[in-house]
Amino acid sequence: SPATRQSQSPCNNPTNNSFLGHDNGIISVAYPIQTTRMALIQEGDTVVLDENGEKKSFVKLKKKGSARVGKAQVSTDPFLGSPFGAVFTLSADGKSMQRVTECPTGEWATQHNISTMRNNAELFDRNTANQKLTNADIAAMRASGKEGAEIVEALISNSATFESKTEFSQEKYRKKKTKKYVTNVTLRRPTALTICQSYFEKGPARVFNLRPDSLAIMLSLANLSAGVKVLVMDACVGVVTAAVVERLGGYGHVCCAHADRPMSTDCVRLLNLSPQQASVQCSASLAALHEAKALGPDWQPAAAAVPAAQQPGSTGAAAPAAPPAPAAAEVAPQTQAALPAGQQQQQQQQ
Repeated sequence: SPATRQSQSPCNNPTNNSFLGHDNGIISVAYPIQTTRMALIQEGDTVVLDENGEKKSFVKLKKKGSARVGKAQVSTDPFLGSPFGAVFTLSADGKSMQRVTECPTGEWATQHNISTMRNNAELFDRNTANQKLTNADIAAMRASGKEGAEIVEALISNSATFESKTEFSQEKYRKKKTKKYVTNVTLRRPTALTICQSYFEKGPARVFNLRPDSLAIMLSLANLSAGVKVLVMDACVGVVTAAVVERLGGYGHVCCAHADRPMSTDCVRLLNLSPQQASVQCSASLAALHEAKALGPDWQPAAAAVPAAQQPGSTGAAAPAAPPAPAAAEVAPQTQAALPAGQQQQQQQQ
């Protein structure tokens, strides 16, 4: 019946390792889509904390864990159960993170009416003359529990030159004060792109100045896809290896070759891979690879010999020993006797 065929379809079988698609009578086989990455952040996942778009750090989440945000040490429990891409802001007391659905700086607000009549030709930096709020007033606002966004709005309202600035200058002023008084953290998913960007911005020497666009070109020229076998020599803390493993999606093989000792592959552990996706990676020395190539593609490791008495189904009696191979001296006369007399004499002269 149609219901029976639908229940037995490979698409409805979660244990099936292949997906069959029918298109105009042609059966195509493709690899199943990996759905192990959950939309919500769970305990044990690694996330990228993006602070105001300037500083990125990797944090492995766990219950009752903590992370450093700005100059404060806060709990990471509010991050659990949140989706990737969620935005949190540091509380006024600097002790906790609060989820926000609207940017507190107004950056997500509607577009403003841009006026081209104003300019900055008559603006001069007169230090405290242009700003009515003093450092003591700002410290008092922080002590009273005012949020960073409220302090930014107070600075804007007490500025004597804000209204006469151009739209571009106003937005620049707002962002400058926001970075100083507001700390927004975006939870980003660790991918090969975000990992490469983080290392290139924080310590480019560790990845030999490898940019994300250069990594993308390498993957494109290598023509990597699911099911291929890849040999990688990576000295960039595993950024290249992580990109290759992510591209294969759990199908194929990735061999990390090394000369003396195994290279670091820390970046692979940051990807939140499933067991199947992580199983494609292995490590081998160049000497072992040369030895395996010399032995041929059909070479298999030799299995240990099992006595006949210990083999399954054996009666306990030892099998008769095979006759010894004839020595080279015994084989040579027989070979010479099979040759004609003229060839034997010629062989002896040689």
